[in-house]
Amino acid sequence: MKIFLILIALCVIVTGIEYLFKYRRIKNTKDKIIQLQNQIKIGDNILLGPGIYGQVLNIHDKTAVIKVSEGVEITVDRFSIVKLV
Repeated sequence: MKIFLILIALCVIVTGIEYLFKYRRIKNTKDKIIQLQNQIKIGDNILLGPGIYGQVLNIHDKTAVIKVSEGVEITVDRFSIVKLV
């Protein structure tokens, strides 16, 4: 019976440690995304999630207008911007 309780305790401890590591990684990723979103300004060259490059023409609360090529503008969710180029 003692061995069973020790195994249960070890499982709980290992699961707790794994949860803490995952939480830290998710928090760091979220912080980086928020930092990137705060840096975006009109005229920046950016990379979208699907691999599309463009230039920011306008920024709204949740969307951004991106110039992909001459005469081609698309409206995207701001969180689809993954990198400043």
